[in-house]
Amino acid sequence: MLSVLRPQARRHVRAVSTAQFVNTSMMDAEAMMRNMLKEMEDQSGGGVEMDRTEMKDKAVHMASMAPARVSGYKRGRPLRVFSKGSTLLQDALYNKGVAFSPSERERLGLRGLLPPRFYDLKQQYDLFISQYQEVTEQVEQGHASPLDQWKLLQGLKHLNRVLYYLALMENFQSMAPIVYTPTIGDICLNWSKLWVAGRHKEMYFSMKDKGEMAAMVYNYPVAEVDLIVVTDGSRVLGLGDLGVNGAGICIGKMDLYIAGAGFYPSRIIPVALDLGTDNAKLREDPLYLGSPEPKPKGEEYFAYVDEFIKAMRRRYPHALIHFEDFETERARELLRRYRHNSFVFNDDIQGTAAVTLSAFLGYVRATGVELRDLRILCAGAGSSALGILELTAQYIAKETGMSEEEARKKFYVLDSKGLIGTGRKGLNVDKAMFVADAPDQLDLLEAAKFSKPHILFGCSTIGGLFTDDVLTEVASHHDNPLIMPLSNPTSKAECTIEAAVRCTEGRAIFASGSPFADTATPAGGVMYGNQCNNAFVFPGIAMGATLSGATRVNDEMLMAAAQRLSECVSENEVAMGKLFPRVENIRGVTEHVTAAVGICAIETGVATGGGRGIDWTADDLAAQVRPFMWEPDYVTYIDSTWQPQHEM
Repeated sequence: MLSVLRPQARRHVRAVSTAQFVNTSMMDAEAMMRNMLKEMEDQSGGGVEMDRTEMKDKAVHMASMAPARVSGYKRGRPLRVFSKGSTLLQDALYNKGVAFSPSERERLGLRGLLPPRFYDLKQQYDLFISQYQEVTEQVEQGHASPLDQWKLLQGLKHLNRVLYYLALMENFQSMAPIVYTPTIGDICLNWSKLWVAGRHKEMYFSMKDKGEMAAMVYNYPVAEVDLIVVTDGSRVLGLGDLGVNGAGICIGKMDLYIAGAGFYPSRIIPVALDLGTDNAKLREDPLYLGSPEPKPKGEEYFAYVDEFIKAMRRRYPHALIHFEDFETERARELLRRYRHNSFVFNDDIQGTAAVTLSAFLGYVRATGVELRDLRILCAGAGSSALGILELTAQYIAKETGMSEEEARKKFYVLDSKGLIGTGRKGLNVDKAMFVADAPDQLDLLEAAKFSKPHILFGCSTIGGLFTDDVLTEVASHHDNPLIMPLSNPTSKAECTIEAAVRCTEGRAIFASGSPFADTATPAGGVMYGNQCNNAFVFPGIAMGATLSGATRVNDEMLMAAAQRLSECVSENEVAMGKLFPRVENIRGVTEHVTAAVGICAIETGVATGGGRGIDWTADDLAAQVRPFMWEPDYVTYIDSTWQPQHEM
């Protein structure tokens, strides 16, 4: 084939990995060959020729070189697999281990490659959980750490994705903090030591790849992708700029998307944009795997990101691009640039805003405070904090008829200099929206005295910022204030639940970013450790947008997600101080959020319905969504070379 291509087109073909044909049928592979040739012809000015026979031969050749692939996946139906023997066993997505049946072992070339004993999925699950519980006991006794639990889980993930995600789904409350916050913070800090080639199927793009990203995208071995989770590592949790080590946060987020929403495991790409790091300690570390140079500034930086987005859009035009843990100014600028004309989502800004708004709505239900009267004191003026307040102002305006400006008058925001008050100079456009009619640069205690807030929340990443004096002051103005230390990981939380109990006499309602256990109050009740976990909303936002065929994620969809999540908590639960549903029911919650977001996307004109046969007006919409959510279960495999015999 290369002999008939012009030089530019030949270089393009060589840059395209043969593994791009993974997860496609032979017919799809041929169609991809035609599309790729058309692209090359457009780029090279013609000179590309291939007849159908040559095209089919090339597709067969590429299919034979690719990892295990499937054709025509539908839940519960047999899968046609294109690989056999040891190649199949090395593919974690399709490897069943000793759960391959005798007939599968025969037809897929596995006899002699596995021990003769057969275990079904439940037996495999029980065996793994017993191993995991042993490590958990060692952690509880101080003989191991959560990092050891993470390593055990990742070892399983590398061998058997179905079993891994079954374990995660069945134990979501206890395992989610291991695969994501707070443990993922330690993983990212040690990423260069923990990284294993090929284990997580992530991609890396660096400044050295400028001008080549469009070709590099084709090295990823999956033809169809629904979701791309990308970070530049510039603000990982509350740990600062970790550069390429931020890849770990995208992998953790991918796991929550799969377990929480049922995205198909091979249709998510975690990506680290290695655009250097401003962390001098990392740059000097000889084990650091990223580029040991400072990040570019201004438009030079955004040019790299723009090339990446265009490259992904070219190959995966319908995939949602999820921005994760970008530094505040860059995060807000990227969202500003792309949200109105591209299918993008920033969980730190939009997801955090939606889940926190849901907590506010639960608080209003629990206390009877009117939305229009809600007074909020915020410690922190980063992307997450301002995103929360912007969405809350929009929601209050929509529900009460007030203007957003009027709603913001009851919001009080502290940045590194103190309360943003009258007379403050040099504010950027985002902070300027939240100048309070109050003395400038009050400290947190003074601001609490002045604002008399119903809600105190923090996105400051300053552990212990909510001192006893501050908590006591907030509790002096309202019977049941809402205390929300949202910073991650736990070491960065503005206060503990024990401090909230002590300083408010157990009267406060509590919600946090990192998990805290329910705690007894002096009156004999319980202060619930509500975790304001983005996992309640971002899986459903992404799945609702994807299934509905949305082309953008707008604020109305975020408000719909927040409202539906709040409705998942009963009146009795809210009255007890519970703001969120049980995290063990994450899939059930996601079904409802998906439905609300999909309906809203259609009603606001950014989606057409998705063409999947879902009746978005049906009463049982959540149940209609369920079949599109991947379930970790084994199905029968059929050799791809088998063809049914036609009757004469």
